[in-house]
Amino acid sequence: MIAASQFVGPGADKISLTGRLVPEVLGRYGALETLVEMADTGDAYPFMDGRGQILGHFTIDRVDEGHDNLTEDGRARVKDFTIELTRVA
Repeated sequence: MIAASQFVGPGADKISLTGRLVPEVLGRYGALETLVEMADTGDAYPFMDGRGQILGHFTIDRVDEGHDNLTEDGRARVKDFTIELTRVA
């Protein structure tokens, strides 16, 4: 037997995205810093798919970074990250 469910309207959608930057190949070192600055504002930002369709407006709740493969001057060649978002509209 399958439990019944009922749609009562859109709820608080939460999204967690993981990714990897390799600035020497693709991306830039300041990209994650920009996301942290955006998160600090508490504002909602449009979230779009690859075709430019807006999927909703989300706040950035958390940005976690990991650094790997450091250069001699301590700069990370690889940055792994996780971004947590919450839909607000």
